[in-house]
Amino acid sequence: MQLSRYRPLLLISSVVLIAVAFLLEYTLHQSENDFARITVFAKKTLHEEEKKANQYVEWLANVLSLQTSPHAIDDSLTKAALRPKSDFYCFVYHNNNLIYWDNNAVTFSYDQVKSGINQQMIHLKNGWYELFRFEKRNISIIGLLPIHTGYEIQNKYLRNEFNPIFGFPEHAQLQTNAVPGTYPIISSNDNYLFSVKYNPVNSDPGNQWYIALIYLAGFMILVVSIYQYAIYWIRRLPFVSFVIISLLILLKWAMLNYRLPGFLYGMPLFNPKFYATSYFLNSLGDFLLSASVFCCVILFVYRYLHFRRKKINVIRQSSALLSVVVVGNLLFTFLFSVFINYLISGLILNSKISFNVNNVFELTFFSLIGFLIIGILLFTFYISCEGTVRFAEYSGFSLPYNLLLFLITQGVFLIFLILLRNTEVFVNYGVATFLLTNSLILFISYIRFTSKQQFSFVRYMLVIAGFSVYAAYTISSFNMVREKNNMRLLVNKVETREDLIAEYLFQDIEQKLKSDNFITASFVGSSVSSLEDKIKKRVLLSAFNQVYWARYDIQIKAFDSAGVSLFYTSDSLQTVAAYDSIIRFNSRPTYSPSFYYINSAAGKIGYIGKINYYKPESSVPAGSLIILLDSKFYREEGGFPDLLLSDKIPATKDFSTYSYAKYENGKLVFQNGKFNYFLTESTYERMFGAIKSEQFETYNGYVHLFNYPDKNSLVIISYKTPLLIEQFTLFSYVFIFFSGIFIILYLLWMLIINQFRMHLDFRKRIQISVIGMVMAAFLLIGGGSIFYITRGYAEDQKTRIKEKLSSLMLAVETEFHDKSLQENKLTDEAALNFSRISNTLGTDFNLYDSRGRIIYSTQPKIFDLEIISRLMNRKAYDRLTNYQSNGFIHDERIGLLEYTSAYETIFTKNNHIAAFINLPYFARQNELKKEISGFLVTLINIYVLLFGIAIVLTFIISNRLVKPLNLIQQKLGKIKLGSSNELIEWEGGDEIGSLVNEYNKMVGQLAKSADALAQSERETAWREMAKQVAHEIKNPLTPMKLSVQHLSRAWSEKSENFNMIIERVTRTMIDQIDSLSRIATEFSNFAKMPKGNFERIDLIKLIQSNIDLYNETAHVHFIFDSTGCEEAFVSGDREQTLRAFGNLMKNAVQAVPEDKEGVIRITLQKLNNKFKIEISDNGKGIAEEFKSKIFTPNFTTKSGGTGLGLAMVKSIVENMNGSITFESEADKGTQFTIILPQYAEET
Repeated sequence: MQLSRYRPLLLISSVVLIAVAFLLEYTLHQSENDFARITVFAKKTLHEEEKKANQYVEWLANVLSLQTSPHAIDDSLTKAALRPKSDFYCFVYHNNNLIYWDNNAVTFSYDQVKSGINQQMIHLKNGWYELFRFEKRNISIIGLLPIHTGYEIQNKYLRNEFNPIFGFPEHAQLQTNAVPGTYPIISSNDNYLFSVKYNPVNSDPGNQWYIALIYLAGFMILVVSIYQYAIYWIRRLPFVSFVIISLLILLKWAMLNYRLPGFLYGMPLFNPKFYATSYFLNSLGDFLLSASVFCCVILFVYRYLHFRRKKINVIRQSSALLSVVVVGNLLFTFLFSVFINYLISGLILNSKISFNVNNVFELTFFSLIGFLIIGILLFTFYISCEGTVRFAEYSGFSLPYNLLLFLITQGVFLIFLILLRNTEVFVNYGVATFLLTNSLILFISYIRFTSKQQFSFVRYMLVIAGFSVYAAYTISSFNMVREKNNMRLLVNKVETREDLIAEYLFQDIEQKLKSDNFITASFVGSSVSSLEDKIKKRVLLSAFNQVYWARYDIQIKAFDSAGVSLFYTSDSLQTVAAYDSIIRFNSRPTYSPSFYYINSAAGKIGYIGKINYYKPESSVPAGSLIILLDSKFYREEGGFPDLLLSDKIPATKDFSTYSYAKYENGKLVFQNGKFNYFLTESTYERMFGAIKSEQFETYNGYVHLFNYPDKNSLVIISYKTPLLIEQFTLFSYVFIFFSGIFIILYLLWMLIINQFRMHLDFRKRIQISVIGMVMAAFLLIGGGSIFYITRGYAEDQKTRIKEKLSSLMLAVETEFHDKSLQENKLTDEAALNFSRISNTLGTDFNLYDSRGRIIYSTQPKIFDLEIISRLMNRKAYDRLTNYQSNGFIHDERIGLLEYTSAYETIFTKNNHIAAFINLPYFARQNELKKEISGFLVTLINIYVLLFGIAIVLTFIISNRLVKPLNLIQQKLGKIKLGSSNELIEWEGGDEIGSLVNEYNKMVGQLAKSADALAQSERETAWREMAKQVAHEIKNPLTPMKLSVQHLSRAWSEKSENFNMIIERVTRTMIDQIDSLSRIATEFSNFAKMPKGNFERIDLIKLIQSNIDLYNETAHVHFIFDSTGCEEAFVSGDREQTLRAFGNLMKNAVQAVPEDKEGVIRITLQKLNNKFKIEISDNGKGIAEEFKSKIFTPNFTTKSGGTGLGLAMVKSIVENMNGSITFESEADKGTQFTIILPQYAEET
């Protein structure tokens, strides 16, 4: 069963899939734009939530109003926290004082809500909420149902959107007023809440990937279907096949040019930002589709040239011309390898896709598509090599001469390579691609010239292994090229040393310093100089109290309105005019108009800020504050949570995997990363000699880029080179990926061939079983290892957090032991000390008072912007107060950011609760993920490598296990009665040895039985032959005897007609002697049947020759149909084959009565690698009782036959490894069917 039989089904399936995808897209578009339905659903959901909220608020108010003491209220609140409630936030006030909250996601004051009515909308700083109020006695319950977030900062963690429970699409916008074109939302008690404005857009493909997948599947099946139809018409009408394949190319062009279907081209897979090199390859999705079409076109050309290979006879007349054509074909293959290499290099170098399989967490769906594209391109290249080798085979040249042409082609190609080396297409062509091309051509040539087997699973696995080696090496090489390009980009970053996070934060710092009343009053007052320490502390506390600023040395200076320094400390620049000169001539602006980036001669990051202060209610200058920031010698990246970074900040490339350093005047001024650099530049000169700019060197496991921005500066960028084990791991990933796809396609093909019935031999069952068990074992062991390692790292993380928290506790507790809180607020001195502690330990932390209100934070912006409330996490507060836990660690969430948070209680000297300290680990969350992923990646890489090794060993071991069984199978297949059968030699007493012994015994017994049977058959055959010969000879002897007796009687009687009698007797004797001669010839020919001189026979010509011999028969005409077989060659003895077909045709002619118009039909068909010949007549047929004896020697239904004709035909056909059968019906005719194998060289 071939795939070609499923052409209509494939075409119908592709059309159905594309139609289904279109209908799904249309339905989705209609449903997403059915705004009335969406609004009704949102209202229904809102009313259900309102009902739950009102019930809970009323229930809680009734419970709390019955309590008479604060302790009883606390117990009730503790129980209330365990009661399920609606998805809203609840706050409890007792005598207008907050005593309970269940969530710290929102901040508001009681004054903001005390006058509000139940179920009305309120707008807080971080979003819109529906208010629920219920009061009873002195208890007030406030509930807030989130409607829409409204963060001031938006990023990947903080998004302004509707509460997802309402089902609004992303394009929906909240409107506070009901205006035309919007949809109002009314509460369950008929209060107007808000309106929704919809922006009709097409469906977002990113969220509906399954539709795009159906589109892709439909297109891929359509490509296969069109290809099958093109192949179908190659033999019949080649022009039609070229039209069909051109339609496929035109279809792809139309999809690209008109971006159809639009839904598919709206997918991220078709977004140029991930990959684009040209108009035709402007996205990864287009590359995948184009590679598939390109593969089909190359496969079509290959099949076309194969079917039309007889045309090579035209140029065979000139060996020189044929040699040039072979060399040109080989040269095309080498140039084609350049093109394939160019496409693969472009895919890796010009995309944002990660091919770094050594870190599987970096791989994405796009990475898998990239590997799939590489696989398709390599398969296309394999088809090209296969076609080249086949053409060389068809040329008829000897193997040595083809090798000579191959070497000539290599020389010509190397000339091309030298001349075009610096062009875009050739520049990335490496030794690996050249070796792959040579190896693949030689490997295919070896198979073609030595093996008759068309398909071999192991052979293709070897090809895939070779491709995997090439792909692994190429990916690794181009990854290194891409890393070197990144290193060149990083040079500019190191030279400029910008800090975009700091520049972004300067905006808030400027506002804080300008609005700080203490600093403003200090400038307006008359004793600024006496407040030097206080101003510096105030600036550091107000603006630079975050951990992030620990990387800078900060200097603060103050100047009066005349520009003279007001601090006692010496200043080399003395006046503000000198700093104005730096700002004007040696700086560039940042996001803040008051801060500037300055070029540091020492190669460090430097910023200068100038804040001007004015006298109250006037524009008269009062003074200026100068702030200088200079990065420290060694600094680490990170330290600022991504939660507070706006997505408006330009995205920067991640260079965390690189190390870099800068030298000024031959000395190291700063370094970053894991590589330890030398202190002086001269060390590198001693190691590598004179160093040029843009020079790469490899040292100590790193590749280093040396760059000289100027004659006094040196920048070194370093990247850790992959280890050898990582190269093997890359090969394992690629091999498993490619072989997995091949095995899936192979199994699918086998299902189609076997009509969806799978037949597996013993070797494949062993391989599948072992690989399955190994895979299951690796999955179980790997899954368990990953689970325990992840859990272990989580426990280690908690331990580190506890240790960090203990260190903080020791440093912070002294502030509460020695100083009391002043109205739950820290003194400036205590806050400054906490800031110093945070900078020293490099850790963010929060302090809450005994009532759970924030009093200090190293990240105050989170609370200032009300991203979360100033209240402590409720669960942590309950555990530390109500349950009196000794510390508490759990996971918390802000927006979409999940992080670990630890809490501990700080006690006073009197053992009273002074505060709660909180250590949020969101600033280090990415580092923890990298730490865990690093170990998991190593573990996964080891498992993948072992799995790849296990697959290879499985094939080797299974072949070794099956090899003796194959040997026994071959020996059993060669066993023949009457011939010498070989014994098997086997060393060892295992089960195979026992089987071999039994085989050898059977061969011995069979030989004895064969001898006895042969003796018996010979005796029987001689008896039968003697009887038949005697019978056949006796028939002509009787008339001869009678004729002699008649002649003798005539002679003795002196008959008058004696002369006439002599003439008649002589004629009779000659006829009978001819009959005896014919009988002798028939038996002689039958005895020679096993022998023959086998050669290449053209069946069409042979059959036509026999037809011409009998075509003159008066009452019979022949019909010969060989449609679909342009040529039909078999292997056999020409004379015997001619005699066999002649005998069948003669029998057919003789079977037709003379009074009937005879029609003898001969058809010739090709079935895979065999030919089917049918010879039918409309004669009298064969009687049922004779059918079983028709091929028996000496059996005949003719009065003058020997009965050896059909026996001889059967013997000839079987000697050609063919078969002959017949069907016959009395008075209707007989049909003989012969199956002959194709000539061996055609396989």
